Amino acid sequence: MHIEKDTAEITPAAIEHLIKYATEAHPLEACGLLVSSGIGDPIDEIVPIRNSSKQAHHRFAFDPQDWVQAYFNAQKNQRHLVGFFHSHPMGAPVPSPTDYAGLPPAFAGIYCIVSVCTHPPQIQMYRGQAGELHPLMLAEVSV
Repeated sequence: MHIEKDTAEITPAAIEHLIKYATEAHPLEACGLLVSSGIGDPIDEIVPIRNSSKQAHHRFAFDPQDWVQAYFNAQKNQRHLVGFFHSHPMGAPVPSPTDYAGLPPAFAGIYCIVSVCTHPPQIQMYRGQAGELHPLMLAEVSV
């Protein structure tokens, strides 16, 4: 599979897991990793990470132990870290100023926001480039 510059590919199972996890975390923000089999392959795994923010209703922070364990497991299993996700329990899937402020320097991965205040929940993927997030089309693919 090949991810076009303006498209993010994700499997139906990964979408289902992403929505389920974000919905179950409501009214708190959910967060975690987007993982694939390799560079250019579709996102096929969602790795939840506990939100350790003291303001978890409207902010997220990866639990340090979960983050280290998730990253270690991905490396150990030869999985590719594609990017990150989090939910907006009360807002649209649009990056907030806080989201931008929390981006790692020179972030070039996929940044996914799930809005769980709508039915059905809305997912928007972005690609990080030069400190900005550019919207991507979402392509659901089977592998």
